Amino acid sequence: MGGETNRNLASASSAQYPQLATRPKGKQIHHIYRDRLGQFTNNGQYKHQSLLAKLYDGRLSGDPHVKLQVWHAPDLTRPTFKEATSKENEYVEAKKGDEFGPSWSTHWFRVRFTLPYDWTYKPRVELHWDANNEGMVWTEEGDALQGLTGGGERVEWVSRL
Repeated sequence: MGGETNRNLASASSAQYPQLATRPKGKQIHHIYRDRLGQFTNNGQYKHQSLLAKLYDGRLSGDPHVKLQVWHAPDLTRPTFKEATSKENEYVEAKKGDEFGPSWSTHWFRVRFTLPYDWTYKPRVELHWDANNEGMVWTEEGDALQGLTGGGERVEWVSRL
């Protein structure tokens, strides 16, 4: 009789509790996850242990390492490389964050790098250019090297030193 009573109690108690939860129970507190992840990004206390810190040896932007100049093609024209790099064109200083327009206008940029001495021994240097548009990397001689597409699609050009 004792064994039968225990079985009845077990089946009665198991009917009250689900055997398998279909999804996690409990309220997710999203700001806790964001705050914890923030410790590994931007200015968090563990930013030097993050994945981004392991991917890049260093980053440079602006003076004195990167100098930008721009020439605005007139009247929505599409000049050739030779026309755009003519000595007659006036390239003016530009900086990260400048806006250019109107839509469908063409702007040619000169990008000049001055790398720190300790970078001269690096196996490669990447230019990340995301102006939310289409672009082309050219040599000084006029050879097209690589196309770039903005919006995070294809924004990097790799130079092998």
